[in-house]
Amino acid sequence: MSAISVNRSHSSSTRGEFSPYSIVLGTEKNKIAEGSENPDGYTGTGVLTTELGNNIAVSYKHLTNPSTHWQRIKTGGYIVNSDPINGITNLELTKRDDTVNVEILYSNTMSFDASRKVVINASSPTNFSTDFNGYKPKYIGIYALADSSFNLGKIEFDCVDHYHTLSVLSKNDARGTVTSEGLFRAGTNVTVTATALAPYFFAGWFDASNNLVSSSATYTFAMPSNNLVLSADFVAEGEEMKFGAYPQTRVTDVTLITTLNNLAGGSEGLPTAENAKAWTDYLYYYNGAVTSFMWYIDLVNEGEEYRGVYYTEYRYTYTDSTAGCFNQQDHGYTKRIVYWFKYEPITWKVLDIDAGKAFLLAQTVLDAQDYHYAQTDRDIGGEIVYANNYEHSHIRSWLNSSFLNAAFTTTEQNKIVVTTVDNSKATTINNTHNFDCPNTLDKVFLLSYKDAETASYGFVNDASRVRYPSDYALSQAVSKDYDKAYWWTRSPYFSRAYNASRVNYNGALAAINVTDAAMGILPAIWINA
Repeated sequence: MSAISVNRSHSSSTRGEFSPYSIVLGTEKNKIAEGSENPDGYTGTGVLTTELGNNIAVSYKHLTNPSTHWQRIKTGGYIVNSDPINGITNLELTKRDDTVNVEILYSNTMSFDASRKVVINASSPTNFSTDFNGYKPKYIGIYALADSSFNLGKIEFDCVDHYHTLSVLSKNDARGTVTSEGLFRAGTNVTVTATALAPYFFAGWFDASNNLVSSSATYTFAMPSNNLVLSADFVAEGEEMKFGAYPQTRVTDVTLITTLNNLAGGSEGLPTAENAKAWTDYLYYYNGAVTSFMWYIDLVNEGEEYRGVYYTEYRYTYTDSTAGCFNQQDHGYTKRIVYWFKYEPITWKVLDIDAGKAFLLAQTVLDAQDYHYAQTDRDIGGEIVYANNYEHSHIRSWLNSSFLNAAFTTTEQNKIVVTTVDNSKATTINNTHNFDCPNTLDKVFLLSYKDAETASYGFVNDASRVRYPSDYALSQAVSKDYDKAYWWTRSPYFSRAYNASRVNYNGALAAINVTDAAMGILPAIWINA
């Protein structure tokens, strides 16, 4: 059983106007019975269609389907809606002549009954109308006491129940257009579309609280049981947008921490080197070997996703030694305590917009990883591969597996472009080295040294390269000074095969050993609209 309902503030009761929340009756609208005029009348079921296109089921008896006016009901015939129209505010009918004699029966019960009525007969005005004394029925039935003809009419309604209003807006009409607002039944699929105007890029659909709802320009969803406002945002180069989600802010609410700990199995559910239980081993390195000492678990509580982090030893700064393991302590994290971090939308800066695609760089250092876990050269397919080779680096593999799958849904991953990443000497600090590698095809990658110097991307000086770490990155032992993080580029350094270029806390470009696991991760992606 369907029902029509809308927001009161949108309806109109102005007589003679076609309110969108109305059913208009006439020779061209809502002729119920089909077929040529039949002196005996038709009996069956049909529909009345609102001005917004919603069909309301009706049953009828003894309709003759005239070509010159809306409807003729033979004696003993009727028209009654079998789908409720919640909140009927007005009924208008124009008599064709004074032979009309009908009863309008109405009710607002769960199913139709004849509890109330008004009469239209010879003494009624030609243009008859009733507001049902404010009763707002769900059902109306027109019952003919004699053969009765009507030229036209209108049923108006105004309520909030099964059908709801979708308002679709553009945050800036000069940047993009939107489609598909209207009235929709709760639970039915609705598709909205946003189209960016050059030179802008679609950034996402947002709800009335400015929460990111979808990053898809064509977004299909089930209509909720309430009115809904969706706004499309469009961005220019140099502006920020949201896309994907990653654990970032540390949970400090004691009650929520207790809830999450219990969901993770409490103290009995904590992982050990011998048994990770429901947790996932980070597989971090200690003294050159993968060692089980740090784990994570992802959980959903009341619709929000969280990541728990637990470790029995502190993470060492370098993957190939036991030197330096104080970052987590310095950041306020203690081993053998579970810390929780909320998955939150990732904020990106739009570096470039080209041919319907956008080049994005994360604005926050999201994690900490080594560039590669060993300083030694390798032989791969008969070729010497240096430790700072990006093609065969650990960080490239991690970005396109662990990070990609954690940060983006399948739908979001499908929006990310497989990019030809330039790893030539021209993208590094200079040409006086042999540490470049072939170009790679990646969804997620790091900026090159030259990218980090590109003024059109906003990198005009050291200060423009300064980035801050998330709480989650701090839990991973990222290096920082004065609250500002160090972060990797993908480029090898020119003087040593085991050094790669990084950005210091103050934004200056420098270099560090590839096995430094405390360097921050600032991912970059290209996405389609």
